[in-house]
Amino acid sequence: MKAEGLDLSNIEKALDGMDLDRSVGALSHLYRGGTSEAKKVFRRFLEDGFDAYTGHRNQPQTDDVSHMSKYLHFGQISPI
Repeated sequence: MKAEGLDLSNIEKALDGMDLDRSVGALSHLYRGGTSEAKKVFRRFLEDGFDAYTGHRNQPQTDDVSHMSKYLHFGQISPI
């Protein structure tokens, strides 16, 4: 038995079949989503923050973190 999934070849058609509240505005001032933005954030961390990460990763008072959790959590990028 083959399981059927959601056809994503036409995103607008897939979204039309869902009960979405389109009156809710974007939160772009708080969070820029998407794979390309996730890659930018990760690249910035590797270039500017990775050296300090080892020594400060468990220090909540520092900002030496990757900031990748939201992109991983919402499926914007894969850890693989």
